[in-house]
Amino acid sequence: MLYCCNGAFKSGSTWLYIIVCNLVGRGEALPSRFENPKRLNRGLQRELLLPFLAEVDLTAAHYVIKSHYADAEAREALTANPNARVCGVSRDLKDVVVSAYFHYKRLGETAAPFEEFFWERGLRVVKRVHAYNELWSAPHPQIYMTRYEALHEDFAAEVGRLCEFLGLSPDPALIEAARANSSFKQQQAKEVQKKGESEHKFFRSGKARDWVNHLTPEMAAAVDAIQFGHGAPASS
Repeated sequence: MLYCCNGAFKSGSTWLYIIVCNLVGRGEALPSRFENPKRLNRGLQRELLLPFLAEVDLTAAHYVIKSHYADAEAREALTANPNARVCGVSRDLKDVVVSAYFHYKRLGETAAPFEEFFWERGLRVVKRVHAYNELWSAPHPQIYMTRYEALHEDFAAEVGRLCEFLGLSPDPALIEAARANSSFKQQQAKEVQKKGESEHKFFRSGKARDWVNHLTPEMAAAVDAIQFGHGAPASS
């Protein structure tokens, strides 16, 4: 079986990947041809997805990968394979653009104030993630789309539904272990262990509705216009 944790940019895919690994196990290492040693989490590069699905016997082993596949061909290939399951996650686009800003700041790709980033680059991020969510939100029995906010609001209930999708009993002990092992504090500690204390300041908690601390009403309206299909107004 292939469990593909496929989330949009800055929408919680790493969190989802950790949760799924805690539910079904990390699975086996990818065959050497398909390994990506640069990835901290197991993942298949997009150009290797179709060969992997064609060549690897998914009835003989199980794999868990983290991905950001954003095209219809990838969706069709995954759902055409009866031994593939896709777990996706979406997030309030207003929080996505805030998270993207701090992500690019961390990488040194922007030093601009948030407002400048928002109008020059942020709305492009919003449009890209919105298109991604539209692609994966179409119902399919092999796809489960959760929401970042739902995991925050009632982790046990939402992960219980995820368990059922994965063919597992929603055991409270299993769910509680997934909560503990995927918590912000746990992941923050792992980040420090991997990268050192100097990286501690870059690990953000990713709380829901943080956008209210960063977006003006005009910015929020611009994001909502994209999300609800009315385009985006120009900056005044």
